[in-house]
Amino acid sequence: MKRLFYTASTFCFVWLAFATIHVSALSIEKLPMKKSSEQWSVELTKASMTGDNQLKWKNNVYHTYGLTVENIGKDVERVQVQAFRHEGKNKAKYSLFSPIERSNLSKSGQRFRYANFAVPGKAAGLDIMINWTDEQGNHQEHFEFK
Repeated sequence: MKRLFYTASTFCFVWLAFATIHVSALSIEKLPMKKSSEQWSVELTKASMTGDNQLKWKNNVYHTYGLTVENIGKDVERVQVQAFRHEGKNKAKYSLFSPIERSNLSKSGQRFRYANFAVPGKAAGLDIMINWTDEQGNHQEHFEFK
């Protein structure tokens, strides 16, 4: 009887412990995916695989994407593009590549393409951050992909 009670209690405890774990991973299935504002258009695409040293998708280890940013608004100055990943309930964000300052994005109609970057498979989301300056001051905009 004790053994049955112990087994049932252990089973319930294990079941409750694992039932409450919530795992969310970045699963962008339909690419390209595009988000826009009045100033910027940001498009997440499949990675460009044009070279022997390019990163290739490894299932559950990391995913590879391409990024296109276009200035669809007014002319601005000092444009900087950054990408971050975040993992589940953790509020911290981790940089995916060094900030890229792009003078060619200052003019309306100009675009920038980052052909290939890796995102760990455990990432829950991708946040593209664009900083720029205009006559009104400094600005920042976020585009989140989940």
